[in-house]
Amino acid sequence: GAGGAKKWQAGARQSHVNRRGGSTQGMGVEEALEAAEAAELAALFDGGAAEEPPGQHGGNGSVRSSTTASCADLLLRAAKLMQKDPLGDPAGGGRLRLVAPRSLPGDFSERWHTWEAAPFLPKMWAAGVPTTLRNMLLPRAPEDRVVQHMRRLDQRVESASPEHRLAWRGPLLWAIAAFREIQGSLKTLSHRVQPMVVLDSGDVCRVCDLCLDLKQDLGSGASRIRAVPQYLKGLQSLLMQLGASTASSGAPGVEVTVPNPFAGDGAAMALLAGAINDPTFADIVFHFDVPKPGETREAYGHRLVLGRASEVMCSMVSGPLAVGAERADGKLHISLPPFVEPGPFIFTLAHLYTGAMDEAAAIVGANLQPPNYEGAEFVCAVMQIADHYLLAHLKQWCEAYLARPELLTVESIVDILTHADGCNAPQLFHVCVHQIGALSDAVMQTSQWAAIPEDLKEKVAGELRRTGRAGRAT
Repeated sequence: GAGGAKKWQAGARQSHVNRRGGSTQGMGVEEALEAAEAAELAALFDGGAAEEPPGQHGGNGSVRSSTTASCADLLLRAAKLMQKDPLGDPAGGGRLRLVAPRSLPGDFSERWHTWEAAPFLPKMWAAGVPTTLRNMLLPRAPEDRVVQHMRRLDQRVESASPEHRLAWRGPLLWAIAAFREIQGSLKTLSHRVQPMVVLDSGDVCRVCDLCLDLKQDLGSGASRIRAVPQYLKGLQSLLMQLGASTASSGAPGVEVTVPNPFAGDGAAMALLAGAINDPTFADIVFHFDVPKPGETREAYGHRLVLGRASEVMCSMVSGPLAVGAERADGKLHISLPPFVEPGPFIFTLAHLYTGAMDEAAAIVGANLQPPNYEGAEFVCAVMQIADHYLLAHLKQWCEAYLARPELLTVESIVDILTHADGCNAPQLFHVCVHQIGALSDAVMQTSQWAAIPEDLKEKVAGELRRTGRAGRAT
């Protein structure tokens, strides 16, 4: 019954005071209760545990308090405000009294307006508070009670002197937090009651009188527009729901409907593909030595791309070499070696810009698929360029193309061997040596074999001996 609950509550408060090392000796009953209640709130906000009534939870009789989500953040902020500006005698140890000393309110919840708000908090939060406090709370109340509570708070704040109003910021913030947690009813309730706000100066106003866009008050008198006080900073969405004004409220939105032409890998690749051998924004002009009749005399590139292709190209387009190659038009003019032909060189540029092979071949009109002797001759020229500029990946791709079985015939294998040796292509060289060992009787009778230098023949013979395939080549 109510009488038994009050007796137990008083006992719990006394027990809590004793457990914290406090004492009620020399105090009146009212002061002892106030001290116990202050300790109970302190346990709630500093993570302490409160004593439970016998027979509850079957454990060690304590529950650790906790906080969750933004609601708990508001409550902790409110508690700090109440601890900073307690009503009553400061000599009382900063007790969170909300009434003047020696007053004897008849109702327990009227003394602690913060506890009046607690029944409306989320179940998750309420489950983590000390059991002693939770058992003293009233059952979840209807919306009317929330409205009544906030109106009672407003009356008390308005009747307080300006120097005492700052102490009401905590209870008001706590009440606003509880107000918000009545799910789905915030807009409805905000029309019935407008929460009171205590400003930094001690003046009061309604939430609807605040302007979220101001850093300080504007105007004077009845037309004065109020800035958000410091203790409510960061609660913009909540204050907007409660009626605070802002220029962003109801403002028309701006939509981005034009597609982003630079988003994604495809856009960057398209940009690079369009720049292949294009003089429009090129800052490098390559000059071929002796082009054949009808062939182009120049090719175009960009330092930004080619300078990252290899160390050789980086040195060519930057540093002392670049200074010597720069002309009055602001571009680098680079003369290419005599062995560099326009088709294979532009193929190499296209590969460096896009990483593609088939597309690069299509740009210069080279027919590489399926592998054929005309394509092999083109790839041999590309491999020589790749070796000259230290383009390792491109050179290995050329080796793989030339090592295809349909290209390594008795008539072509010696020519491909010679080219692999001249371009420092070890994998292709080993493949050719292997095939020569397998077809040695036929290869040794060709005019191509008879024309190669003796040192190359010795190199092939040594490789065959090393691999155990020595034959007539030795």
